[in-house]
Amino acid sequence: MIGDSVLVIDAGGSRAEGEALYAAIRRETDLPISHLVLTHMHPDHILGSEVFSEAGATIVANAKLPPAVSMRSASWRQSIPAQIGTKALLGTRIAPVDQLVSAPLTLDLGRTKVTLTPVAAAHTDNDLTAFDSRSGAFFTGDLVFRELTPVIDGSLSGWESWLAEPPRDPAPSLIIPGHGAIQNDWKEAISPQKPIWTPCAAPSLR
Repeated sequence: MIGDSVLVIDAGGSRAEGEALYAAIRRETDLPISHLVLTHMHPDHILGSEVFSEAGATIVANAKLPPAVSMRSASWRQSIPAQIGTKALLGTRIAPVDQLVSAPLTLDLGRTKVTLTPVAAAHTDNDLTAFDSRSGAFFTGDLVFRELTPVIDGSLSGWESWLAEPPRDPAPSLIIPGHGAIQNDWKEAISPQKPIWTPCAAPSLR
């Protein structure tokens, strides 16, 4: 999001992806990159962060993200190279978070304001959404998950509860999922995640 500076949402899954994203931003604007917001802990969203830290951005995340990453980083060093290859991760390091968010926080970028909201355990226990006041864009991270099968590192019931409450005051004009196409209608955005089963009443013991 662009105001008097640039705020970036998520950084990709490696240093190479972070560098490609940085280059794409620089083709659009030479404004300083003031913030990088991480929507949750999963490696495909955070491992390009060091590129933006080196560019001077403040890395912002849910306060629960650093301990969650610390718990998993050792296993990631084995599992991620096995999935995508060691070469794809060359130069990749996990960058520290500079600003922790434990309650709704609004960042003033001058020409726009971005409200960050930590979410109770859902997709993970460290989800964070971002709402841009100028465009009405609502960045959900992987809380809205399209075109791929989602994973759960938090709470299924918590995730279902979050999905059941459309964002309001104001309602977003764009819903930007962590995976899949941008949508402008909430029901359509979450339609792939609607449960395919209907809970039944417990049988009577009488």
